Amino acid sequence: ETEAYFVGVNGEVGPGELGAAVGTYGKMTEASSVMPERMMYEVYYAYPVNDGMTITPLVYTVEAEDSNDSDETGIMVKTSFSF
Repeated sequence: ETEAYFVGVNGEVGPGELGAAVGTYGKMTEASSVMPERMMYEVYYAYPVNDGMTITPLVYTVEAEDSNDSDETGIMVKTSFSF
């Protein structure tokens, strides 16, 4: 069997919502004695532009698998419309 976990928190900050999360990247094998140390982190802020549109910029990073690898960092922007 495999395991993975993800923990997040969010709350109102100013006119929008600020959130952060941390979790494992990939799956951990339950029977394995060596647990991977590869983690993923993210932070977002959902900002309501008007009654029907929300913009959510997000920054994330994934730790490197080993010393020969480098961390992966990215930025995304999600726009949500509701009518």
